[in-house]
Amino acid sequence: MNRLSVSQLNLLISRELSLSPRLSHVEVEAEVGRLTKHGSGHYYFTIKDHFSSIDCVMFRGNVEKNPYDFQEGDRVLLHGRISLYDKTARLQFYVQRVEPLGEGALLRAFYALKDQFEEEGLLDPLRKRSLPRLPRSIALLTSATGAAREDFMKVLLERNPFCEIKLYPVAVQGEAAVDSILAALDQVEEEDVLVLTRGGGSYEDLAIFNDEMLCRKLAASQVPTLCAIGHEIDFTLAELVADRRGATPTEAAQLVSEDVQTSLRSLMHRIDLHGKRRQLELEKEALLLGRSLQFMKNRLEQALLDTGRELFDYKDKLHLLLEDRIRNEKEQMEQLMRRIHGYNPKEILARGYVAVEQKGWIRKKEDVQPGGLKLHFVDGVLEVETKDEL
Repeated sequence: MNRLSVSQLNLLISRELSLSPRLSHVEVEAEVGRLTKHGSGHYYFTIKDHFSSIDCVMFRGNVEKNPYDFQEGDRVLLHGRISLYDKTARLQFYVQRVEPLGEGALLRAFYALKDQFEEEGLLDPLRKRSLPRLPRSIALLTSATGAAREDFMKVLLERNPFCEIKLYPVAVQGEAAVDSILAALDQVEEEDVLVLTRGGGSYEDLAIFNDEMLCRKLAASQVPTLCAIGHEIDFTLAELVADRRGATPTEAAQLVSEDVQTSLRSLMHRIDLHGKRRQLELEKEALLLGRSLQFMKNRLEQALLDTGRELFDYKDKLHLLLEDRIRNEKEQMEQLMRRIHGYNPKEILARGYVAVEQKGWIRKKEDVQPGGLKLHFVDGVLEVETKDEL
């Protein structure tokens, strides 16, 4: 067997393809994907269906002879051959003629509904509501078993373990998905924010989030909404009508939760700075007052020697009063710092309290169900089992 160079190998594959009668002339019905009309006159694009895609090139000569100038999203019938680009072994469909079959149905419907929503003002940034910084409860609409739920829960509980997450299990793809999400939206009532999320997918999989009824229901929600469908580039209409859009379930969790520990540290820092500024202001006031008294003393020293002694006594008393005032201010600040420190979850646990978790934080005895409990102590977590009768 002769050894081949890479160039020889690519050339061999290209020749084998060119000799295939089935690949030398093919007709393909497809939807035009990304299209680049190069300055040289060549067209570079992809064609796709619901499952696959292939790269295509149409050289300038064929472009100029073709009476139909197609665009992205058009559904077309293409005539040409399959061959290999020798330099990179890139398999391509070399298109010779293109006939129109109509625009891609999904893309056409998307833009038509988007234009309608824009006319109605549903996409207007001025109607968007801000999300709460520290929500007490979140309605999470996603698959009960998907990775999107795990990613969202993990990040949110790390940032704000005091927030209650109420899961509304929904189908996020398939024929039943729209009805499933609509039913869940009807049930959301008392939560502070609503999150609709899934972990990405193909354009066809995500088409359910372009459903008109679903989008209108989401836009009419009584609570602020965040939609994160898990893809970076393409937007769905549900994301456009929601109050906020997240690229992934993880980013969604970050957008609806502020880090509690960071917030507490920031608050304590601001209080400390306020106390220091107040102390400096008082010391400056005392210094200015002392300078004023000294200036008056120098001007009246000859005529008011007896009065000067009284002024010195007054100055000493004033310093005592100012020191007492500064001391009181410091005590008040320290009391405030202790109160804030006492709100730290770890400090609460250190005083002997226990946080009980069972599919969320337990606040009342009636919320406890038979099964496993997690008891959060200051030095760790203890898993216990409840009795059948509570």
